Amino acid sequence: MDSPLPARTIEAITTKWHVNRLKERSAYQTHFDDLCAIAGHPTPSEADPIGAWFCVEAPCKKRNGGSGRVDIWKAGSFVVSYKTSGADLDRAYNELLDYQEFPDGSSNLPLLVVCDFSQIVIHTNFNSSAHRIIVLTMESLLTKWGQSTLRAMFFCPEYFRNPLPPPDPESPTEDAVERFTRIIVMLTQAQHDQTTESGWTVARLKGAVIAYKKAGEAHWRVATGSRPFKERIGKSAVQRYGVVWARRGWIELKRGATSSVQGGAGGAQMRCICVPDHVLNTWGRE
Repeated sequence: MDSPLPARTIEAITTKWHVNRLKERSAYQTHFDDLCAIAGHPTPSEADPIGAWFCVEAPCKKRNGGSGRVDIWKAGSFVVSYKTSGADLDRAYNELLDYQEFPDGSSNLPLLVVCDFSQIVIHTNFNSSAHRIIVLTMESLLTKWGQSTLRAMFFCPEYFRNPLPPPDPESPTEDAVERFTRIIVMLTQAQHDQTTESGWTVARLKGAVIAYKKAGEAHWRVATGSRPFKERIGKSAVQRYGVVWARRGWIELKRGATSSVQGGAGGAQMRCICVPDHVLNTWGRE
């Protein structure tokens, strides 16, 4: 099931945590509350004000006889340990294995989760079942698979006995196709407001320049920083879908003309993506 939040809200949340450099002590509760929002689940303070079954800083007993606290505990479901970005999450997982008794007296939870703000690593902990590791990145939380997997962590831990695998990154997702279709629609609408200036054809939408083409070129240079592009397609759309668009031949990677496409143009920071004329003219007719 998809997140109940609008796509733009989820995008804003994931973008915020992409640039986070705070220590885990000062940020982990805010981060977890954001995950609750994406999953459509009440936060610990909302769901359990007295901390009887869902709380932060939950006191636990260790196997060696000592005691400690886990960052997040949800009875019958999971514990979460937060670490600073770049920390050793394998070590954090091993630390969770040291806990023997949780606040409700239980000694085993289905899911042991470690997080460094940019990724959520879910380890299954079922008796008599294979150990599975499912990794959710901020990018994957923008997809239906990522959102449904996160919701399962909160609502249905049993799902992880046989979870769906992540989608093939080589295949265009529905989101990637839908976002590119918005680009085509925007270019088509802008055909009614084009001017020629010093050898360039400039396309506008509601007064804003959205694309331009040099005389003799067979592609439109779509300005990814324009207001219409940000509002209709999204600020991080090229970062998220650019590699897929390029591999499908929907955009061309031209030096000095493309936007930042991870893995496609050496990470170069540029201002436009190039949409070939033949793609624009045949989109939706093939």
